[in-house]
Amino acid sequence: MIFIFGNHYWVPGLTEILLIWSLLITIFIVADEIVGEKRKWAFGFFALIMSLLFASGDEVKLSLWHNLMGEVPAALLVVLAVLIFSAPKLNKARLAIAGTFLGLAIMAKMIAVIASSVVLAMVTIRILYNKKPLSWIAIPILCFLAPFLAFELSKIILLGWTGYLELQLQNSNFYQVNALIKKPFFTYVPELIIYFKIASLFFLPGTAYVIYYSLKKNPKSPYVLAGMTLLCIFCVHTTWWMIYSIPGAYRHFTVALICYFSGLFLLICKLDYKKPSQVVFISFFIGAFFVSGSIEKLSFFKSESNLQEQLIIIEAINNFQKQGVEIISCGNNFELEYLLPESRNFKECTNFFANNIPKKVMLINFFAVPEKVIFIRHDQYRGEFITLPNQILERCKEEYLTTENFSLLWCE
Repeated sequence: MIFIFGNHYWVPGLTEILLIWSLLITIFIVADEIVGEKRKWAFGFFALIMSLLFASGDEVKLSLWHNLMGEVPAALLVVLAVLIFSAPKLNKARLAIAGTFLGLAIMAKMIAVIASSVVLAMVTIRILYNKKPLSWIAIPILCFLAPFLAFELSKIILLGWTGYLELQLQNSNFYQVNALIKKPFFTYVPELIIYFKIASLFFLPGTAYVIYYSLKKNPKSPYVLAGMTLLCIFCVHTTWWMIYSIPGAYRHFTVALICYFSGLFLLICKLDYKKPSQVVFISFFIGAFFVSGSIEKLSFFKSESNLQEQLIIIEAINNFQKQGVEIISCGNNFELEYLLPESRNFKECTNFFANNIPKKVMLINFFAVPEKVIFIRHDQYRGEFITLPNQILERCKEEYLTTENFSLLWCE
């Protein structure tokens, strides 16, 4: 895509949007075998609307690829794999294709390994239950590992063994710090209630109601198998998210949300709705989610964006760089780093101000919260909010440009 459109900040975002829509179309086609030609429209519409309302937010900016991340493609790949695994006629080809999709899911986002583990457990149980050859179990597992192993092999070839082992050590430290952060007990349930808002009142009874009638109607149906697998993914992933993920990192909840709504509406679309009370209850259940999601997104669709503010800042930085001015950054400015045409645009201020500095030096600050920047601790692979040290403020007093969230200061 960069070859076609050039190296612009919006190209990776466009690429991911095209990938997402391609996966949605594929899911829609595959769902025909699970829910039928007529009801797949309802499944696709409601699952998509709810996922858009809850799985996108202030962290998701289509112009900045790093904020879009890989959670949505990973979740859709997991849903696609579940639908293929749950098809009425299970064969080796389906096992291989679905296993590959799971492997691609963890390549899109490593967090999908939680969902993939649940899916592989489900397909193993199904193979054993249907008394298929035990060798069939190896097919999805090998295909699941294939994309990951191919990627690791390419890293070994490019980096060499020493560079590869160093990278794995860094990754190990990163996941240890960011994926296993034990939160205080009192934050578990409130985070879920805050996220679902009004819908949290209907969440447990509504989900239980749908599961009960689906199992009562046809417990061995492919759509029940797919729906229950996706809901199991939601339970396992949500447990990890509430207890161990970074506090307030709702983006890490995206995979669970998309799996929940996909599984829920697979089951809802196959209910009979013979009783008026059932229609009323399901309508209130869906309506509560719609209202909660709409409240969450009222501010999301405002026309004003901090992208315009960032573009003003990078225009100024570009002009100064052409004049030979060094730009120093004491906080996290990776969004500006991405938007600028060149790489390594900023020097870290950790030890810079301890020595004599050149005449032309400018300090860039992104104030994530008032008067504080995000400082990345490389020993912990995590950011923390800090106030700029006095020794830096004393040397960088002359203001050149200040916006709502950024400042450019001359240093001496």
